[in-house]
Amino acid sequence: MNRIMAVCLAVAATMLIAGCDSGDNRNDAPDAPRHTLKEFCDPLVEFFNTELHIEGFRSTDGPAADKLMEKGSYCIFSSKTTWSGGAWITPLRDDGVSVEREYREQHGYEPLAGHSAEVWIKDGRLKPSGALGIATEVGKWNGSIEVANGAETLTITDEQIGTLAELIIRLTRDMGN
Repeated sequence: MNRIMAVCLAVAATMLIAGCDSGDNRNDAPDAPRHTLKEFCDPLVEFFNTELHIEGFRSTDGPAADKLMEKGSYCIFSSKTTWSGGAWITPLRDDGVSVEREYREQHGYEPLAGHSAEVWIKDGRLKPSGALGIATEVGKWNGSIEVANGAETLTITDEQIGTLAELIIRLTRDMGN
């Protein structure tokens, strides 16, 4: 349970630092994505339900899911099992610097080669209360997901990680346009 809480706190801290919200549509900045939070979260939920067969994996975003994302947004995930986590999309700062880069460096993310954009991974699948983080930068946007299994190691193959990495890349690209 502590690992699940740590993942959720890490997601929340990153969102606060990067100025995210959970779908409030008060920002009319030209670079704000014109997509709903649901468009970002639902493909990730589908991946965990269909590819990994996680019982009841869902986004807990409620009514905010149908609002346009602002300059950065996030999803919080839960399941009927011990899986949980979060995903977020944040813009690079005006000077092109990524707040996420610092987070990745501080939390042990490593480059993951062989994808259509730069991807980093924090692979804790084999640790007790396994956790996995995947992050990318596409254009002016960061996209990330972190999941944990509070009871045991994560059962996710390298091939599934590759599929998830490409999904994060695609969603980051799509949501940033």
